[in-house]
Amino acid sequence: MIWMNIIGKEVEIIDSSNSLLLGRKGIVLDETKNIIKIFDKKEIMVPKDTVNLLVDRKIVYGKEIRFRPIDRISRR
Repeated sequence: MIWMNIIGKEVEIIDSSNSLLLGRKGIVLDETKNIIKIFDKKEIMVPKDTVNLLVDRKIVYGKEIRFRPIDRISRR
């Protein structure tokens, strides 16, 4: 699961150390090594290591995708 591309997918934040992010839903606009940019009425930047996401009805742990998208593909 850690190899999947999440850019363009709808995600929901199901767990976070920041309670303000819990339950936020949106489309992933971009991602870097440590940040996911989600559009939820406005663009928000979410640190990967503090969240768990629901993507395509599967849980994605932020700490497991703390790589650049291109690096995750090579880890497959």
